[in-house]
Amino acid sequence: MPKNILSRSFWLLCGAALIGAVSIATAMPAARLAADDAQMCRKESGDAALSACSRAIASGRYQGHGLAVLLDSRAIEYHRKGGDDHAMADYSEAIRHDPDDARAYNNRGTIWLARRAYDRALADFSAVIRVDPQDPDGFSNRGATWKLKGEPDRAIADLDEAIRLDPQDHCAFNNRALAWSDKHDNVRAIADFSAAIRLNPKYAAAFNNRGIIWREHGDHARAIADHDAAIRLKPRVAVFYVNRGKAWSNNGDRARAIADYSAAIRLKPDDAMALYARGLAKQESGDNAGGTADIAAAKRIDPEVAE
Repeated sequence: MPKNILSRSFWLLCGAALIGAVSIATAMPAARLAADDAQMCRKESGDAALSACSRAIASGRYQGHGLAVLLDSRAIEYHRKGGDDHAMADYSEAIRHDPDDARAYNNRGTIWLARRAYDRALADFSAVIRVDPQDPDGFSNRGATWKLKGEPDRAIADLDEAIRLDPQDHCAFNNRALAWSDKHDNVRAIADFSAAIRLNPKYAAAFNNRGIIWREHGDHARAIADHDAAIRLKPRVAVFYVNRGKAWSNNGDRARAIADYSAAIRLKPDDAMALYARGLAKQESGDNAGGTADIAAAKRIDPEVAE
């Protein structure tokens, strides 16, 4: 998320899709107990799945693709529990046993992406495309990575292909819209955000993102309407209130802007963007002392918030 409160607080909410476990393919006959563990590994979740996956992996009765699937399934459970280091190790081991395991490449790539290791994420998503060039997730995820890496043309090329392969992928439309916005082509950005919303009317991020573009066009009524929709769908996301506050401020209603910034701060007390924005709005409303205090608090949290 950009630090500067005056910047565009877009949400790249999805585009790094985590592919779930698939059915187990065993490489040789297995004892009933190992087979039961393999099925539990695939079907259960949480600690039960982790234990079953570990027993099946340790049984020695699976190899090649079958072993890779078990490792993938355990990695997904580790990821769900916040154990991404363990998940990364399992995905890497799965790839060692099955170098064509597109699922492992994809899911390992999503962790690299979350860690902002963009080059490693690109390598993994490129491997997905190499293994299965008809898989839209590989193109969608690589496109999202190119966008975050600051390469909008490459992002658009990959997202074009993702949309060609899966015209119902609302995430790909959202992310392509963000890339169009990076190129200052807001007409195409609005068209893609609107397509994402048509495909998924509950897609809060797309409403938020389209609202930012409307605000930059000076269409504050549409901006506020989109941010209203985003907040209605996800009322506990602080940045949605910040963005609606900016629209209210640009529309000349600083009281409502301050109310929205305050709502964001209640949700996220260390939100430097919200504090800084509220400080500016207070100063513009004549509350110099309150504004100065908010701005100082924001800078204590993030000294670069105003840069």
